[in-house]
Amino acid sequence: MGRKQLMTKDTKTHAARRLALDTFGEETLKRHLRIAEDRAADLGISITPDSPIFSYDLVRPIAPDTVSHYVRSIATKVGVNTHLHALRHFAATELIGAGHDVRTVAGRLGHRDASVTLKVYSHALPERDREAASALGKALTPG
Repeated sequence: MGRKQLMTKDTKTHAARRLALDTFGEETLKRHLRIAEDRAADLGISITPDSPIFSYDLVRPIAPDTVSHYVRSIATKVGVNTHLHALRHFAATELIGAGHDVRTVAGRLGHRDASVTLKVYSHALPERDREAASALGKALTPG
């Protein structure tokens, strides 16, 4: 059997988006880019805006299954049973649970319509509802 052909595809909405990173994420990507630039120099090639940075040879991107396997392997080493897509759910649930507005969370997930985010992640809202009830109770309680 021959090698699988990797294909890239557009997002569901065909829209590019930019996401803010925290300092750790930013530094991690910068470090990875420096490593890729060093590898490119060793290979006598230049990195262009179209170059896949997550690549073995800086020409072809690594297979998505490789990333999934890597994430599962790391999770298993630390005693967590998870997979890559579950991290997306974790991030959304954590952000909603921490009180970030659904529109912001939807934008990070690439949901054009925040109602999609609410439908998929509504399980994260009961705790926030209890907090809201408590806040109203305190506001309405004399003294």
